[in-house]
Amino acid sequence: MQDVTDRFLIFYNYLLDKKIIKNASDFTKKLGIASSVMTEINKRRTEVGLKVLQGTVREFAHLVNANWLLSGTGDMIPRKELASPDSFLLDLCAEKDKTIAALEYTITVQSKLIEQLEQQTQQ
Repeated sequence: MQDVTDRFLIFYNYLLDKKIIKNASDFTKKLGIASSVMTEINKRRTEVGLKVLQGTVREFAHLVNANWLLSGTGDMIPRKELASPDSFLLDLCAEKDKTIAALEYTITVQSKLIEQLEQQTQQ
């Protein structure tokens, strides 16, 4: 059975494999820990500590299921990230469309205000 350090190292190697992080140094900078801590964890001379786990969940919240990391329950990657690329793109497009609609409304309101101000200055 995997312990929390095993799962942490599995996730760390996943980040390396997917090129989300460049190397251990890049990872430790993101977590705000000394590189020697990561070396000790990698060599299994020490167990992963609370600060490292908190940093991992904070920095990679969208990529790691904290419940899996701590207890081994569920999937490593949150369900949202496992969604198909098509659904991700559709969600992204829908969000873009909402932003465009909001900006168009703002432009319309501001254009009317400009017209009113121009009329007032001509009087």
